Amino acid sequence: MSTESVAADERPARQWGRTQQTRRTILDAARDVFVDEGYAEANIAHIVERSGLSVGSVYHHFNGKADLFLALWEEFEAVYSEAATKAVADARHAGVTDAVDLFVAGSRGYLDVARDNSRLTLLFRGGDGPPGYDVLGSHVGAEWMKNNMTLLELEDTPANRLRVRILTSVVVEGERSIAAAEDKSTIDELIEEVLAIIRRIASVR
Repeated sequence: MSTESVAADERPARQWGRTQQTRRTILDAARDVFVDEGYAEANIAHIVERSGLSVGSVYHHFNGKADLFLALWEEFEAVYSEAATKAVADARHAGVTDAVDLFVAGSRGYLDVARDNSRLTLLFRGGDGPPGYDVLGSHVGAEWMKNNMTLLELEDTPANRLRVRILTSVVVEGERSIAAAEDKSTIDELIEEVLAIIRRIASVR
């Protein structure tokens, strides 16, 4: 292969890398603006200023403020999902087989994300978002509860759906409490309390 053809092959890869880097810069700037100002008060001008890029560059990659918010939200939800999934997989690898113990392990992984991403958690759980954002959240929540039903090895009955809804709500309320905690030294205690509540509810038959 000639030197010219190698260089030609490398150009698309370099261009893709620059595109991804630009997109990341925009998303990081948008994240900071949304966290500082909230969705309603944030505007593209502030995001452009924070990113150090041009308005045209921002609109080349995203359709506007709502598109940026939803892209960040999708990343955020993926972090939570991956943390919980990894925690369950690690527990299984360690020999844990009990369904409740696995659910507790996944919940701990999930809650640890709230500890490490408190401001983003408050942003995305605060209800301040673009039109239709609540519907997307409901769809994610429904899928989450379905997965929890499977993890807990429960039959799909009205009573079990209620049980899983309550257990999932405990995790969500714990997530909010952890993210909002002013005294970060209390977070470990909050996590343990959430997990203890889960065990008590899950043990009721």
